[in-house]
Amino acid sequence: MRRATTAIFLSGWIGFLAVAAATLALAVLHAADIGFPIPAILADPVEVLSRTILAEGNVQLLAATLASLVVAMIGSTLALALWIVLRADGEERRFGERIALGGLAAVAVTIASAHLLGSPVFAAAGSLSSLLVTLGLSALAVLFDRLIELDEDEADDEGFRAALSLIGQEMARDAAQRAPRDPNR
Repeated sequence: MRRATTAIFLSGWIGFLAVAAATLALAVLHAADIGFPIPAILADPVEVLSRTILAEGNVQLLAATLASLVVAMIGSTLALALWIVLRADGEERRFGERIALGGLAAVAVTIASAHLLGSPVFAAAGSLSSLLVTLGLSALAVLFDRLIELDEDEADDEGFRAALSLIGQEMARDAAQRAPRDPNR
């Protein structure tokens, strides 16, 4: 599969951001006491986030709602970038790579700002340094796939064939010169 490293890293971030956006959205709904059912697997982080939202008041409720939308938009941007990178060719693929790198930068800014503001949104994912190292590795994966990919070019193929033909002719000429000569001829 072409671009396997990029696909693996971006897919991981897309999933991570989808879970983070869903957790934030459920925490907002829980804090607003709407009565929306919370899946058991997300109950603990949603409870912690909703308590944090309630402790800060309505401003925090609005901020958490906006944060949920921003995280979902960044995840959608990475999904679009992955789709472009895997489906397109040439300049469009390079455009998809730039979108992916921009999306990873947006993830870094979001995680760092959440950490600086003391938000527990990404606390379950590990330390800030481990998340930033993983982001750096993800960016390197996109660049690595870019570096190892060879674009097919007709001029390169023709040049390669011409070089092989010249080498073959030279080898035949050399073999003819080294062949023993028949003295009777």
